Amino acid sequence: MEWPAHLGAATSVLAAAVVLAGCSYGPATPPMAETSSVSASASTGPAAVSILPGMAQLGTALTAKGATITPKSDNLTVVRQPTSSELEVGIEVSLTGVTAPIDVTGPNGGFQLYVSSGEHIPTATPTVLTSTPLVSPVNADADGWVFFHIRPDMLPTQLALTAAPAGYGLTPQSIAIWIMPAKLPAPGLPPAPPAPPPPPGAPPAEPAPAPAPADQGGGGGNDGNRGGFHPRLPPPPKMPQLPAPQVPSVICRHTGLC
Repeated sequence: MEWPAHLGAATSVLAAAVVLAGCSYGPATPPMAETSSVSASASTGPAAVSILPGMAQLGTALTAKGATITPKSDNLTVVRQPTSSELEVGIEVSLTGVTAPIDVTGPNGGFQLYVSSGEHIPTATPTVLTSTPLVSPVNADADGWVFFHIRPDMLPTQLALTAAPAGYGLTPQSIAIWIMPAKLPAPGLPPAPPAPPPPPGAPPAEPAPAPAPADQGGGGGNDGNRGGFHPRLPPPPKMPQLPAPQVPSVICRHTGLC
């Protein structure tokens, strides 16, 4: 059977439309193999960088902002405060390889002490300990102390170094975390306060009496004791004066004794 020429042209147009519709609404073609390999290597290759902060036990060195930071676990001190019930905690920290300023205290970052209740304790000015504190920001290699004031019922769990981009008003986030010991050292007593100075116009304190000089003379007896106390002896009794001898004159003639 032979179709008219106009019907054949219509059939060709309809077939082309069906093919185009299938290409438009059919399943998408799979991505190119090269694109898949590049995507996988970008997410799993060695160039991938973790945004999580480093974590280690207290006393272990961690790298943050290009510097090596080590809180020293053997220099962890806890003392009682004489004017309150709080404890003062001091930790010595060493920073080496510093190439950019690092805030160790202040609103833009610094060290914080995390406790079991979930609180973040910022650094404080020491009131008892006299160790040299770290001065913020740290611009070169330095060793110093950071201090915290906590209640006796608080259990420190982590020491964190936080940082925030300057000028953006963002909350500082942890860039290095150290796990605290399960138990802090027993708190020591605060040092005794120095003696108050004497009031103005008060007479000076009398000096202590000098010790008595030791007896340098020889002592009686055979004990050989040349020091210590010796009793004073009475003077010897006076002997009676004897009369001069009377030599006979006969002897005086022949001798020069008379």
